[in-house]
Amino acid sequence: MHRRANDGGLVLIKGWSVDFLGPDVPTPALFDTVKLRRPQLVGLSVRTKQGIEYARELVEELSTLADTRRFF
Repeated sequence: MHRRANDGGLVLIKGWSVDFLGPDVPTPALFDTVKLRRPQLVGLSVRTKQGIEYARELVEELSTLADTRRFF
């Protein structure tokens, strides 16, 4: 199946596993998925100017879920 780059195609080529949640995923579902899957990367797409501020807030909230421990 052909995948567009914005559907995770580029990272699939590099061997990453991709969970595409689709457009307009509810915020609670996004957080539940991040908590469950513990991804190394979360990609967001913004189409409107109003969406930029919402995305900034979302990134701030998502960063609280990140594992900030350092292993040396």
